[in-house]
Amino acid sequence: MSQTDSPLDLLENHDWSTTIIKLSAYAVSICRIMRNQLPKGLEPEDLAMDAIDKVYAGERKWDPQKDPNLLNYLKSVVKSLISNHFRSEEVRIKGGEYSSETPLLGHDNIEEEMYYQQLDQEIAAAMEGDPELCLVYKALKEGYKPGEIAEEYAMEVKKIRNAQKRLHRVVLKIINILSKEITNAKK
Repeated sequence: MSQTDSPLDLLENHDWSTTIIKLSAYAVSICRIMRNQLPKGLEPEDLAMDAIDKVYAGERKWDPQKDPNLLNYLKSVVKSLISNHFRSEEVRIKGGEYSSETPLLGHDNIEEEMYYQQLDQEIAAAMEGDPELCLVYKALKEGYKPGEIAEEYAMEVKKIRNAQKRLHRVVLKIINILSKEITNAKK
């Protein structure tokens, strides 16, 4: 970065493909850590794109001299946006205006639901630090096909298929571990 490059020039010349994937994965992980749901219709990936839009529009001022790592700066913007959404939801709940439905258990058996939740948490923990895998996992859970995932996240289908193979190995490992724990608990 030279002294004459403006933040807008740096944004225009930035390699966005990797940043968008990493930023979207970060937004997903923050929402998962906070264990809160975003307002209806809003996805963590939307917040990642909103953060980029706000930086481009100048609503959030990025100073490359102060924050040379654009991804880290964008992560702070995403975290702020998520926090603001949760705060505004909390205010509406306390004010009696909250109207979104509480998610219901998706299974008839509470033990089965708890197992699926634990499985999901263990898989998420095992994927920590692999943004590509996190996005593929989330998209597959939502019913996307590999071609749709590739299109949605501007990734190569080959990368999606490799991530699916890695994910398959992770899931089998977690299921094996949980099965052993359940078997030992029943003894």
